[in-house]
Amino acid sequence: MEKQGIGIGISDFKMLRLRNNYFIDKSMYIKDIIDNQSGVILVTRPRRFGKTLNMSMLRYYFDIKGKDNKELFNGLKIMKQDEYYVSKLGAYPVIYLTLKDAGLMNYEYMVMQMKTIMMDMFFEIKATAIPLALDGGLR
Repeated sequence: MEKQGIGIGISDFKMLRLRNNYFIDKSMYIKDIIDNQSGVILVTRPRRFGKTLNMSMLRYYFDIKGKDNKELFNGLKIMKQDEYYVSKLGAYPVIYLTLKDAGLMNYEYMVMQMKTIMMDMFFEIKATAIPLALDGGLR
């Protein structure tokens, strides 16, 4: 299939891959995250260096709701790694929060928007992760 352009400004990994845009394979970042023994990982990069795209890639890789996301990673280096790494695909509940597209007009509006986002995430996690934990699906 022929590549369909660069996809400038697209920060959603799934959209980038489904549109068949050019993509520099940074999937080994997933392996680095899995191998990292730190409790917290701080990602610092200048503006426009792909932070949101990388976080989106991590989301689609690890998110338990995306067990059918394997096709997004076909042909990428992470899928050529040991089964240990490939088995992490769709294995965890993921909380994904980005403020990239938040139109924050003022502080009060930002606080209200953050509360709404957090409430939505809570109900989403409650609906998926808790039943899995009760069934022994989360390890």
